[in-house]
Amino acid sequence: MTRCNSTKRDCSREERRCRSRGKSEDWLSVGLKVDSDALPDLLKQQLKEGKVDLDDPATTLALLKLNSVVGVKGIFDKKGSLQSMGLQCAFCHSTVDDSLAPGIGKRVRSET
Repeated sequence: MTRCNSTKRDCSREERRCRSRGKSEDWLSVGLKVDSDALPDLLKQQLKEGKVDLDDPATTLALLKLNSVVGVKGIFDKKGSLQSMGLQCAFCHSTVDDSLAPGIGKRVRSET
């Protein structure tokens, strides 16, 4: 198992950057990745057909609820409202193969 060399300061900075952006498209543009294996088949098909509005912050929340954003964990209350977010090691140490769309695909371990 590889030990993470990121400092808490690095992770905190990345977490703030994630929180400041609501659109999935913005998240993908700064390098966040979506694990397609965590997505329902219907959503995968809609993504392939370009029928998912990545500009809608509700899409971002849905992806977080599906636990599909690689290395980002959303914490939701009983009503489904996002309460907090945290970063996991996969944020820096995993990527996706872009097989579904840019930034969306099967998770692969990165060499970092």
